[in-house]
Amino acid sequence: MEERLLHDWTRRFGTAFLVSAAVMVATLLPAAAASHSAASHSAASPSTGTAAGGGGFLSPSPGLVTYAARGDLTVTWSPGDVTTDSWQLVRSSAPLDINGGCDAVSWVSEAPIQTSSTSMVLAGQEADRCYRYSVWSGSDLSADPIYVSGPVRTLTIWNGRYNLYHHGIFASQATITWCVAASVEMMLNIIKDQDDHSRADQEAYITYARRNDLYFTPKAKGTDARGWAVALQHFGGGDYHDVSNPRFKASIREAVRRLRETGKPVGLVVAHSNHAWVLTGFEASTDPALDYTAQITAVYVSGPLWPRSSSSGGYDPPPDTRLTYDQLRQFHTRYYDSEGPNNPWEGTFVSILP
Repeated sequence: MEERLLHDWTRRFGTAFLVSAAVMVATLLPAAAASHSAASHSAASPSTGTAAGGGGFLSPSPGLVTYAARGDLTVTWSPGDVTTDSWQLVRSSAPLDINGGCDAVSWVSEAPIQTSSTSMVLAGQEADRCYRYSVWSGSDLSADPIYVSGPVRTLTIWNGRYNLYHHGIFASQATITWCVAASVEMMLNIIKDQDDHSRADQEAYITYARRNDLYFTPKAKGTDARGWAVALQHFGGGDYHDVSNPRFKASIREAVRRLRETGKPVGLVVAHSNHAWVLTGFEASTDPALDYTAQITAVYVSGPLWPRSSSSGGYDPPPDTRLTYDQLRQFHTRYYDSEGPNNPWEGTFVSILP
């Protein structure tokens, strides 16, 4: 992503993109957590069990990843053609994988619970973990379970706001063209729970990213969206992909949903492809992991040009700045690159999603 802000700031943006300190430090108003009729939300995933004789898990569904808030969870299955007055239910759990999900985890099973019912409320599901449920008929657990649920990826309790930012993760870019390198550094700080601000690592990130750019531009000193995503994967960030959307609303909704579902930061291409920001949090009417119609009202961003002043190429507000949904429109703009106009992102809103 080539960063030309220092050279053509006035020509391309003028003063409309200057962010006043008063706007940027707007007081965070507590967001009321709106109620939602569903306790969980499911997404397609490889099947984790089969239902014999018309039976099987009803909740959590087999073959689906379910997102649910921590705490109590109701587990329900249909007996199908199995006749028994005694079931054995086993809950298994695991830490999240590198992608913030449950695809590549090692399950640890708890002691079985005997029940005559085909529905049970299980307490104590912790946040940011994976859970799976299995049932046997009778008391013999030596055979494979009759039914196995899909995995449940638990979330923190929704209170109207979610933010991954914490002290120590911010990194300022070492040169005017290393915005992606510093953004990778910040994102890895969150993912790996580290405190890295080194120039040497930024140089390694930008070098690798440029080698993996979708298209090479000799005049550019930065990298593009593909290089950004590939660098994150290579340096231990897990799966990341450059994603384009034709509409701003769809771009932000998908970005915050993936942030919430994975617990991992998102990269935003800003300033018409000239700069990179890290999205660490948001506010919304409901939890976007459970409600695809959630209204996004604000976001929390960090831009690696800070603390440079505008006279020396500065563009970014302080780390962890709260922007309203409408304020973000001024920055997360359509991708335009005169050096590579035939790229697949041209004219769209681009983000780097886990």
